[in-house]
Amino acid sequence: MINSKHAGADRTSQAGPSLKENLTALLASASAADTLLAPVALASPAPLGGPSLADQAKALHCRLTDRSAAHTCKLTLKVGFFFDGTGNNLDADIGTDEHSNVARLFRAYPDDMEHTGIYKHYIPGLGTYFRDIGDIGDNRQNRSDYAVHRVTEPSSVQSGLHSLTAETFRFRYPDGKHDAEALFVDPRDGKPYILTKTIRQAKLFSFPLPLDAKNEVELVFEGQAVIPDLVATVTAADMAPDAHGILVRT
Repeated sequence: MINSKHAGADRTSQAGPSLKENLTALLASASAADTLLAPVALASPAPLGGPSLADQAKALHCRLTDRSAAHTCKLTLKVGFFFDGTGNNLDADIGTDEHSNVARLFRAYPDDMEHTGIYKHYIPGLGTYFRDIGDIGDNRQNRSDYAVHRVTEPSSVQSGLHSLTAETFRFRYPDGKHDAEALFVDPRDGKPYILTKTIRQAKLFSFPLPLDAKNEVELVFEGQAVIPDLVATVTAADMAPDAHGILVRT
């Protein structure tokens, strides 16, 4: 650009962009315009013959529908306890049709169903026979020996006195003397267990198999059971018929 102050005066000139720079800028503008006006390249289509998106979604739904429900450990237990009266015994009364109402209710109650949490337990009346008799009490822990007696269940029991032959299994604890009142038997293999009457933390012992009626045996320590109770002393215990649980009374 050329500025003139007045006619005839000295003139001052300022050089603008060169011709080369103007041409370069013009070419760059043309290239940008071509880029903006060029068509957008589309992704290549999926090959023909494969499952459609709808078919894939339907297949996924079928797989999820056939899948079994997730297991949860939350289950409401429904345990029925049937304490029979003195002189009444469900097993002894079979075949006599002289069952007590308690025994009839026990037989009418649903059988153990683990998946629904339903269990039942029958306790014979006082004065009737039991398969296992535990001579294991020792309140002052000063006994010199302990034993468990086993008798064969008779097919029927009539009124009066009866004599039964018993097998005696003498035992000792591996860690000294203990007081105990809880004796139960695993229904799967007949192994007896003893749960001690120790305050707050009972000890569980088992008999080694096979049972030995000739020699005194040393019990096997299985572990400890913490009893959450104000008076935490175990006085009885029993194992479920399916061996999936132990009921403990304090």
